[in-house]
Amino acid sequence: MLLSDHEDELLKELNIQEVQECVDKKVNEDIEVNSDELADNIELTQAEEFPQVGSNLGIYTEIVNAINGEWETINDYNIIMANLKDQGDDDIINVIKDIQDEEYKHVGQLQEILKQFSNDADNIQSGETEAEKQLQGEDIQ
Repeated sequence: MLLSDHEDELLKELNIQEVQECVDKKVNEDIEVNSDELADNIELTQAEEFPQVGSNLGIYTEIVNAINGEWETINDYNIIMANLKDQGDDDIINVIKDIQDEEYKHVGQLQEILKQFSNDADNIQSGETEAEKQLQGEDIQ
């Protein structure tokens, strides 16, 4: 039986659609499998990267937020001082700089408190010691 050109085109389109549906189904199955594997990997990575803080997670988080707030404030003071410098207001800059210095102290105080709520305090101290040695030009292995 011979097919007309129109019928032949329709048959080709149906075959193309069936093939595309099969490909789409396979791709979706692969995506589901890969996303499950990815989720497992993400869970492992996150568990390894985040500090272990036990039942003090809320306090720990709030202290981290406070430290971040101090850094934001320090940045705000930098912007204010840059604008004042353009205007030649050195006396006001000195007052802002004095206030900013207090913010730096707050960061240090909060970081020290944070160590009390983190099981990773030894790792933090180790990192500080390593950085000091590197800054002094020592080779760290």
